[in-house]
Amino acid sequence: PYLMSMFWKRQKLCYCVHQKLKFVYIKAFKGNKLEVEFVKYLIAKATIMKKVTIFCNTLTKDAENLLSLPKASTNLSINFKVGANNMVDEFS
Repeated sequence: PYLMSMFWKRQKLCYCVHQKLKFVYIKAFKGNKLEVEFVKYLIAKATIMKKVTIFCNTLTKDAENLLSLPKASTNLSINFKVGANNMVDEFS
């Protein structure tokens, strides 16, 4: 009954996204509109999030704009791993 891009805004998500989520790793991020909107939602709502790491082949302008958004968590860092093949690269 609503656009897929609005799913997380309309559903009653458990409070763990807003009050418990600390780390997010997104693999194979392409920077399409739906992906960017979801990351925007996390940045704006997750109040104790510490780190978002996004693994992608290329960095789109829309994805790069995520760095300048107002954050719900003052401790949040957003990291792009461009050209990283997998999450193992994060820990190397």
